[in-house]
Amino acid sequence: MSQLSCRWGWLGVAILASALPCGSWLVAQDESAVPAARVDFLGDPLPPHALLRLGTHRFNPSNIVDLAVSADGRVVVSLGGAGLVGWDAETGQQLWEHENSNPRGIEISSASYGFRGLCHSPHSNRLVYVTPRGRIGWVEYATGNLTEIRLPFSESINALDVSADESLLALGCEKCLVVCDREGVEKYRVANEPATSIRERGANDRLTFGGEFSYARFSPDGKRLALVNSQHPLAIRILAADTGEELSTIETAGYVIRLCFSLDGKRIYTTEQTIAARAYDIEAGEMLWERLFSPPGQDERYTTDIAMSPTGQELAVGTAIGEDQRIHLVDPNNGVTLGELEGHTWKPWCLAYRSDGSELYSAGWDSVVRRWDVAARQPIRLENGERASGTCTLSPDGQTVVFGDDTGKLHLMERGTGKRLRTLEVPEVGFSQVVYSSDGQRLAAGGSTKSEIHVVVWSTATGEIEHHWQYAKGRDVHSNVEALSFSRDGNRLAACVFRRSECWVFDLAKNEQIMKVRHPGVYGLCLRADGEAFVSAGWDRKIRVWSCETKEVVKEHVMAADQGRDPRMYGALYSPDDQTIVVLRMDATIGVFSPELEPLRDIKMEGGVVYGSFCFSRNGRWLGVGHSDGTAAVYDLATGETLWREAQHKKYVYNVCFSLDDRGLLTGGQDGVCYLWDLNVGGVTSVDWAALGADLMGDTVKAAFVAQQRMMAEPEAAAGALESVLQSLAAEAGAEPSERVTSAYARIIDVLGGLPTPSADALLEQLQKSGPTLAIKRQAFTARRQRSAPASPER
Repeated sequence: MSQLSCRWGWLGVAILASALPCGSWLVAQDESAVPAARVDFLGDPLPPHALLRLGTHRFNPSNIVDLAVSADGRVVVSLGGAGLVGWDAETGQQLWEHENSNPRGIEISSASYGFRGLCHSPHSNRLVYVTPRGRIGWVEYATGNLTEIRLPFSESINALDVSADESLLALGCEKCLVVCDREGVEKYRVANEPATSIRERGANDRLTFGGEFSYARFSPDGKRLALVNSQHPLAIRILAADTGEELSTIETAGYVIRLCFSLDGKRIYTTEQTIAARAYDIEAGEMLWERLFSPPGQDERYTTDIAMSPTGQELAVGTAIGEDQRIHLVDPNNGVTLGELEGHTWKPWCLAYRSDGSELYSAGWDSVVRRWDVAARQPIRLENGERASGTCTLSPDGQTVVFGDDTGKLHLMERGTGKRLRTLEVPEVGFSQVVYSSDGQRLAAGGSTKSEIHVVVWSTATGEIEHHWQYAKGRDVHSNVEALSFSRDGNRLAACVFRRSECWVFDLAKNEQIMKVRHPGVYGLCLRADGEAFVSAGWDRKIRVWSCETKEVVKEHVMAADQGRDPRMYGALYSPDDQTIVVLRMDATIGVFSPELEPLRDIKMEGGVVYGSFCFSRNGRWLGVGHSDGTAAVYDLATGETLWREAQHKKYVYNVCFSLDDRGLLTGGQDGVCYLWDLNVGGVTSVDWAALGADLMGDTVKAAFVAQQRMMAEPEAAAGALESVLQSLAAEAGAEPSERVTSAYARIIDVLGGLPTPSADALLEQLQKSGPTLAIKRQAFTARRQRSAPASPER
């Protein structure tokens, strides 16, 4: 159960080139052997231990803040969290990269005044950027070859431009603008000495986050330089490019975010914080026209980048206005709209035209480079490589993977072969949550349009919509469904919306909403298995258990706001047996509680937690968690020990889901891909079954986890080995088994429950009838029942 808010990429499926048989898992390789590299169907390598990729990482860097396109249109370069990356413009395949992690390089800050991370002259075969070592770097588009030059100063640079003949560089710093030649020899500088800090002037303006700035652009002929800095944020000063002499000043109507020249150099076009694009005559110093894209409102609203087409016939303007993430193409003569490009899902920030003006490249906070046919006003899709979102889940039988795309479709595919089984959609709705009922008969999804919140339930057998509820978003355009939960019988569904502070419960048999209660700042909820109660948790520091009959809170716990910890919560879950409640706190802590909300223990995790990206394993002893640093991990709930960790997503992990047999973990991230991971990563081909049995029965939690995963990789042999282990364990158990013996029985039952063999079922049946305690008999019964779960109806 996890969240994805306004983060949709282009849909795509990338599966193993040699498809796995349905229901199979990869067997661990001999340590001495070199495992064959596995690739997806585009030929791109899969990360180690990944069984499946949904979506593609082509044209998919993280945190993109600037773009450039080579003069021949063959290479697109992005700058961002992944560094400086060159991409094949036709296929989106990565060609080369350079790191950009050193603090002396460009400060990565897209949403701010005065930032420009890379640039080139119009007909150049190379670009210029600031390297991590604080030097100027000239980079060849085709090869990525880098030539560095030292700078004669130590100031941190956050903006740069190059003249058309590449003879001059304008380097913007916090305290000054430095103009130098192509070798870094300084010619002059212009001081930036604001009387008041930029952050003090704009307390509610996120564009001040980048700090003080000096932002300059050369005119097309290279003779003039337009400068805006934080000392004079409402003025564009026109300088002689070779000497720095101030020639004139243009007073602007709002704080300038980005600017560009007309092709003849007589006009300057700006995007400004007042949600506008404007044109100014340089000689007269007057505004020629303005285009307001949205009236001011409570939401974060501003224009972003602006780019002049090489044909001079249009301007591209980026907007970030609530749910409006369009790129506007406007007439440079009057600001009238010529067309709109719609497809970004989160703040389109940077724009770059191909040199002939036929194509536009754009990128934003959704971490996707998008390519547009300017004349057709349509996106140009990657061949066989569209993007998936991070919204995903697995069917109860583990054989169907569900994931979403940027058109609002949910795609159901066979896990082992990649075969498409069904596509579900509601026009214009992008889904943030998706979950199966425990019998696989229903699939529920929560999402939103620009104005509404939607909760939809489909029959997986027919693909028909059984239920559909719609609600107006109201004033907050970012409202979305943050969590969904079915009761065990699939007849009740619960949902919560953080920005409305509401929890909803639906009775599917009656086709009605039976409950709407307010929980301030709610971010997670989970129905109890019987559907008669649910737990919720949120930013108000409160965990609440609600009765669905009385619609009242029956239990409540308030997290203490101790020094050094953030008690706000991102999610809440019942364990599979309803005997434990867990919550995720904002300080990267798992809180473990009894059903009566008595605190049991805290588990401090590595890495930050994002939203409600966590899930229980089938056995109820492990917790899968997605982290903000791109890692996914499995934790032992009793000890807090980290059992498994992968770090392949480029940024936030928004969805995690265990497979039915607890041998795999499905993860979906902000980077627009989902992975199915094999949790068996520690085994070898030559197996010492006695040693694995000892590990399974031992006191070392991680060794037991590795043994359990390894045994499930070879079902027939494991069942035979476990029969011997059970015999020795029974002899040790006696009338009152110790805690160690009881724990060993639980692990063995977990393994047997995941082994699809008659011998494993026979052992479970034996334990169900003659286990040493009632609890062990019940565990065996539950494992047998889960083994017989029906296949997904869509199959």
